[in-house]
Amino acid sequence: MALTKKERQVLDSQREIDWLQRKIQQYEQALASPSSPSLPSSSSSSLRSSLPDIPTEEDLLHYKSRVDGLRNQLDVIAQFNLSKDCMTRNLDASHFARCALYPIDADYNQLQRSQQVEDAIHERDALVTEFMQQLDQLQKLKIKLANTQRQITETHLENRQLMISLQQTNEGDMNDRTSSVSLTSSQDPDGLAERVHEMRDRLEIARNVLIGLILESNIDYIEDDYLSSVMQRLGNELD
Repeated sequence: MALTKKERQVLDSQREIDWLQRKIQQYEQALASPSSPSLPSSSSSSLRSSLPDIPTEEDLLHYKSRVDGLRNQLDVIAQFNLSKDCMTRNLDASHFARCALYPIDADYNQLQRSQQVEDAIHERDALVTEFMQQLDQLQKLKIKLANTQRQITETHLENRQLMISLQQTNEGDMNDRTSSVSLTSSQDPDGLAERVHEMRDRLEIARNVLIGLILESNIDYIEDDYLSSVMQRLGNELD
């Protein structure tokens, strides 16, 4: 791991402090050695020859001042490193919080546009839901309309069959009564007039029944050629 410039300075200062402390210990031992009675003179002379020149008191004060200055610098650098670590942690926390709240690739306008898009999506979903509901209601109405048309068609067919049956019955009665009138005309003129009256009454009743059935069934008889001709015949006064 590479060291920063300040960390290298701290390491160099610590090494220099250690070297100075060793030198001070050597000087202190050298100063104390002449007064030691246990050492022979030959040993003392050899020790003095092996040691460097004995510094003066001024040199010791200078070294001590130098050591104190380096210690103060070390304390300042250590305090600076602690402050730097604390600031780094705070900056990291602030950076993570900002990235979470405001992404790097987003700005205020983009966030506003995103909100508008989200609102438009919600509105679209609501409209789609409403459309599907109305479509479902329309399908139900179509089914109901188809059933109603089927019932109208069935009623139309039933009415047509009923009118055909009534017409056939009336034609049969007319033929029977015409034959009867022709047979009895020479015999009873008064009876003939009464029978003609009765036929007219029955035809009037049948006419009213047919007109009522056609009108009540809501059939568009104008578009139907057969029903239109029937209504025209029924609408004319009986002669």
